[in-house]
Amino acid sequence: MRRIVTIAAIIGFAMPIFWGIINVVGMGTPRSATTDFFWEVVYITCPPWLITRPPLGYLPATALMNAALYAGVAFLGYLLLKLSKRMS
Repeated sequence: MRRIVTIAAIIGFAMPIFWGIINVVGMGTPRSATTDFFWEVVYITCPPWLITRPPLGYLPATALMNAALYAGVAFLGYLLLKLSKRMS
């Protein structure tokens, strides 16, 4: 379980960094259906992106909160999986 939660936290930490790099690369693109789709995917895979503001800093706070979110979901998923195996 510890390994699964750690891997999920690492992936969660990396997601805002990845989306930030993609955002910088495509910064000059005009608003279109593609950019709207991009931001929808960002908000789904990285919900803390919506709540972090400059006093906390975009990248560090977003990355840490997203890592905690992914680790928590992995932990709950692991517990539910273990519980369902125990029930059957």
